[in-house]
Amino acid sequence: MRNKKLAAMLGVMLCMGMMMAGCAKTQEAPQAEVNEMSMEETGQDADDTDEGQTVNTTQGVEYLSGKVQSPQEDGMILAQTTIMDENSQVTLLTVEEAKKIPVKFTADTKVEHWTIQGGGAGVDMKEALFSDLKEGIGVELEGYFEGDVFVATKVIIEVYA
Repeated sequence: MRNKKLAAMLGVMLCMGMMMAGCAKTQEAPQAEVNEMSMEETGQDADDTDEGQTVNTTQGVEYLSGKVQSPQEDGMILAQTTIMDENSQVTLLTVEEAKKIPVKFTADTKVEHWTIQGGGAGVDMKEALFSDLKEGIGVELEGYFEGDVFVATKVIIEVYA
């Protein structure tokens, strides 16, 4: 039984390593452009700072994985139990040792449920709901940080069969 758990954990680590290695570089999200007309073109005073400027909302995409804590409809706490460094070295932590990261969901956050079989040999992917997030379940998050809060653009619920 212990060997099966060890083999499953190594399979998970291998899958996560391959997935993270392909995403090792930070990707840029699309840049939103807001009214690029100059103040002269719009006839606005220099004191009017809300109009006539370009706002850069580009965020670097980051990936986190761990266990769900305190799930809610608009967010959760992530216990970051899996950490990968710049050399693709993976460190596993217990929930007690893990860094606790507040996570926020938006109206655009996508949720998927992956059933991973045979240590990653097969993956059954389907849509999921925020209500499927339960305390202690394993997740992978895609998104970006706003200060200390991670804004999730995608949540993958991972179940190993």
